[in-house]
Amino acid sequence: MTRPFDLVADGGPDNVWVVQVGGEPAFGSFGEFRRRLASARVRASVEAVEFDSPVEGIMTFGRSAPFTVEGVEIDLHPPARMRNPFVEVPFGGRRYEIAAGGETLTLDFEAWGAHRRLRSRAPSAVHRGAVHLR
Repeated sequence: MTRPFDLVADGGPDNVWVVQVGGEPAFGSFGEFRRRLASARVRASVEAVEFDSPVEGIMTFGRSAPFTVEGVEIDLHPPARMRNPFVEVPFGGRRYEIAAGGETLTLDFEAWGAHRRLRSRAPSAVHRGAVHLR
């Protein structure tokens, strides 16, 4: 790629985009990934889409239908955006305090947004508050 581009599809609000991510452990090779994805079944109606993922199984989602994987509903707004031994961030959280091995990294995206809005007044002071490495 040599210049920016927009991904555009002819059509309207009835377009459906299905994305499958995969790697060597799941597919063995890029060629096998392409072959399996090209043969994956996709069904769409006005109300819902069903995709038979080569990795996850049958996935469904729709305007008023929940997102499901193999018939199990997936919560699209869980209480935590991420939760692991290093960081816990609530859904919609804008501040990440990451800790491991006695080191911490704070990413404050609210401060970063303030920096972008206020950069003509005091960019360096706000920017220093956006990312801290201790």
